[in-house]
Amino acid sequence: MYNVANSVDTYRSQLNDDTESSTMDISVCQNFDSQYIDKANSDLNCERAIKYLSYLKSFEDLNYRDQGFRYLCYWIYSDVLKEKKSFENTLNLYKEFHRKYEEFDGYKFDEYLNQFSTYMLENLIKLTDLYKMFNAFKSNGGNSCTNHGQVQQCSEKYIIYEKILTNLSKYKLYNKFNEEHGDTLQYSNYCNDMEYLERWYTDILEVCYMFAKNLIYLHEILKEEEDNDERCRYFNFWITDHVKKKLKTEWNDHRYITSILSGFYGVENLIRASTHNNNCHFDYKS
Repeated sequence: MYNVANSVDTYRSQLNDDTESSTMDISVCQNFDSQYIDKANSDLNCERAIKYLSYLKSFEDLNYRDQGFRYLCYWIYSDVLKEKKSFENTLNLYKEFHRKYEEFDGYKFDEYLNQFSTYMLENLIKLTDLYKMFNAFKSNGGNSCTNHGQVQQCSEKYIIYEKILTNLSKYKLYNKFNEEHGDTLQYSNYCNDMEYLERWYTDILEVCYMFAKNLIYLHEILKEEEDNDERCRYFNFWITDHVKKKLKTEWNDHRYITSILSGFYGVENLIRASTHNNNCHFDYKS
């Protein structure tokens, strides 16, 4: 679910490719009629779905294919249904496109017709929307929400994400970041510049040691996750969540939040300078 949410642009460009080089003779889509989409674009959306399914069929990588089918559901919901948007309609139209593809190619993706539920689809859509929102904020030149409207939206989306996260099977991976850091001396050099913050946040060094430990040993901590970007994403959601909870419960003085974040960026720079195989950037989502 994480992979498809973060690969929106890749799958979207394939689905919306209407260039001449991508054209196919798809007669099964002529006069395509569905109660879920407006007639003006029904043939075009059917053709896009057929071309996209042909594209996915060409991949032997079943994981890539699996994520691609999940994105097809997201595309139907966000781009095709419009005023008839609902999870039930999404799944029904998804099945209609599959039936059209079977008519077109004679091939049936049985395994992908039974794996979706409205609950899973709802989480997928919320998570994908969250990634799109964060990426949009970053593309505007910052790592955080920058005005009141964005802060409110970011906060609401984060709460939704947190609820989804706790229900995912991979939550146990995320939870590994909260394990004890062990030998303090191993990480103290990275955190020296944050000592002055103990005046306002008594356990700031403990948090810093955990931050350093998790960043240094990220590959080992999340060895079950093979994708480096996914590991990094887990790490950044963990530190964001951890700091937010501290701010709500223990760190009552919010005047030095910028100093805390600057300190973490400094720790990251020190780790990157001394650890050649670390390629994860600290990215706090405020």
